[in-house]
Order: sequence, then C-alpha cells, then structure tokens
Amino acid sequence: MIDWARVDALRQDVGEADLAEVVTLFLSETEETLERLARPGAARAPDMLHAVKGSALGLGLRDLARLCAQGEADLTRGERGPDPAALRTCFVQSRRLLLAGLADRAIR
Repeated sequence: MIDWARVDALRQDVGEADLAEVVTLFLSETEETLERLARPGAARAPDMLHAVKGSALGLGLRDLARLCAQGEADLTRGERGPDPAALRTCFVQSRRLLLAGLADRAIR
C-alpha cells in the first residue's frame, strides 16, 4: 500500500520537519478534495483526481494513486468515476498506515 522507499527518499530530500509539513498539507488538502468529489455532480473531477494522484505518488501512497488514476481515466472516457466511498476508505487506510509508519521510523 505504501512505498516506504519513496517516503524515505522524500525524508532525505526535505528533512524530517519539512516531511511532516508536506504530509500534514497533503492529508488536509486530500480530505477537502475527497469531500468535494463526493458531492453530486462534482465539477472538474478528473482534474481533482489527477492532483490527488500526483501528490499520493510523491508520498508513496501507491493504492490511493492507482485508484485516482483509474477514476481519472474512466471520467476522461466519459464513464462513471470512482466510488467516493472507495476513495475515502483507501485514503483513510493509507493515512493510518502512513502516520503509523512515520511514527515508527522516527523512533528508530
């Protein structure tokens, strides 16, 4: 679910404090985006999914990125987009694993 090599590389690139800031910002913005996507007739949904996908990839959240990529492709083809509940579930699971893993790695 999480590419820890990517997370560790990002930590080395930006440092521990900036990584915490990046994670906090990502979680907050993604929470807001998922709320907007869950609204009926969400405008610009492919663009929102694209943005979440890119950020998720940057943080190593592979499953969330894959789900967003599939939804983006479906919407672009005029098909039904991703299930908002599935996106939320994946996000919540990814957030839990990411935060637990970051805490575990900080202890070492």
